[in-house]
Amino acid sequence: ELKVYLSTGPVTSSDPRKPLDVIMWWREHETTYPRLSQVARDHLCIPASSVDVERIFSKARIVLSDLRNRLAVQTVRSLICV
Repeated sequence: ELKVYLSTGPVTSSDPRKPLDVIMWWREHETTYPRLSQVARDHLCIPASSVDVERIFSKARIVLSDLRNRLAVQTVRSLICV
């Protein structure tokens, strides 16, 4: 399945004025690429966001303060749960 997909070449929009809807493309080609389609749709549905990263930095600021600046890396990871 992967070899067939990779041999097809790049996918482009049929209308140059409209961007390609990648999720719709995978839905339309689900019968041709059943496994790849599922993997692609699983990954493409994840919203792009920096909230988790900001939350980690916020926690790190609390854990690593001026009074606690000599903590071992593993201790910091454990406290932040990264």
